[in-house]
Amino acid sequence: MTVFHRFIDNKKKKETEHSDWFLNKLQITPAALMIVSFFILITVGTLLLLIPCMTHRDITFIDALFTATSASCVTGLTVLGTGSDFTFWGQLVILLLMQLGGISILAFATFFAAFFSTSRIGVKQQHLLKDFFATSTITDSISMLREIVFATILIEIIGVVSLYLYWNSTHLFTNNWENLFYSIFHSISAFTNSGLCLWEDSSMHDALAKNYFPQVVIMILIITGGMGFIFLHDVFSFKQIKERHSHKWRRLAPSTKVVLYTTLIILVSGAIVFYLLERNNSLSTLGGFGKSLFASVFQVVTSRSAGFNSLEISAFSVPTLLLIMLVMFIGASPGSTGGGIKTSTAFVIFKSVAATIRGKKNIEFQKKTIPFEIVDKAYSIVLMSLLIIFLSLFALTLAEPHIPFMTLLFESVSSFSICGLSMGCTPELSSAGKMILVVNMYTGRIGTLSIAFALARRIKEAKHQYPNTYFMVG
Repeated sequence: MTVFHRFIDNKKKKETEHSDWFLNKLQITPAALMIVSFFILITVGTLLLLIPCMTHRDITFIDALFTATSASCVTGLTVLGTGSDFTFWGQLVILLLMQLGGISILAFATFFAAFFSTSRIGVKQQHLLKDFFATSTITDSISMLREIVFATILIEIIGVVSLYLYWNSTHLFTNNWENLFYSIFHSISAFTNSGLCLWEDSSMHDALAKNYFPQVVIMILIITGGMGFIFLHDVFSFKQIKERHSHKWRRLAPSTKVVLYTTLIILVSGAIVFYLLERNNSLSTLGGFGKSLFASVFQVVTSRSAGFNSLEISAFSVPTLLLIMLVMFIGASPGSTGGGIKTSTAFVIFKSVAATIRGKKNIEFQKKTIPFEIVDKAYSIVLMSLLIIFLSLFALTLAEPHIPFMTLLFESVSSFSICGLSMGCTPELSSAGKMILVVNMYTGRIGTLSIAFALARRIKEAKHQYPNTYFMVG
């Protein structure tokens, strides 16, 4: 080994030791790292959007903060027109915030340190990755991190190419550069489940609402992004496919099956119920069973966490609004770009309730037992999510007494679930109302993750156990 190589190795070792010392000194946890990373991302985004060249007119600090939070937390709620009020540079900042917020700034920050060699990342950082992806080994975490970034870029490129070629054939744009930017923006917006749109009337614009192909592309991107990176890794990873082919006994992981089954149930049953509720209302103007059913599928797919809409939300009946709020509250799947309590959480609670009703002691799924530790986490996440929504709704009723209760409830659920669908009152909110939604979006983006991480951390318990006590519940 040459003197130069020894110098480089010693330098890498010192950098790793320094990085580990710094993280150990901070005593930072995965949950704290997630919270801080999104706070920094939102702060930087807000400061950038306040630069005069980012907008066509003056923008207030609250509006810049709201936009940066909505983009970073991939929510999609807007107080200003993304395509009309922001310049190209402002739209580019929003695009970058969506991308970083969707794939998680944590994954991006660690990716650049771990991409070329595992020796460049400290042990503390490796364990943060292991906790974040819930993998069995550190090596698997780093490998999955690379796959996440590559898969994200690949899927988004496929979306860009599909939208670009279609819109180019329809001569929608006057030049190729505009077509390319719109394709990139909407592909990233769909895959990250953000739902931000450059057209003033959002996805109700004729370029989307009256054309099936771009809607299909957007739905595929939304579903792919909302299924979760762990799901994509298990289903589409070349290594996993090869192992299942070589070993016939190898099957999809239980978590993958839970995500798949729950997503299919929500999409299919949700689309059918939506159609039955709105066939004589908002769907009646579309004409024909096929168009109405397609619009129902699109609306349910995007209601999970994306926020695109091809129909006027404020025109929906109250039962339909309740259905959409339920779909938004459940949201996407774990490890995805979407929000909500997550499909796996809803599945665990459903199985727990079913087991209780049937008088079963254990909660089982495909000849495996779901530990009560997971059940406790699921109930805690749902309870805390409902509490956050209630508190934000309570605050909104105080700040915006002139806005109908159902509208405020819808905005509260949508912002916490980082879905982005709106009944149209968001731009009319006062500064206090906007700040409430900012907190809601931020809490919704990092809330369930941080709750899950906090609950997953083991604490030292006393070895003794107090006697059991009994009292009535229910």
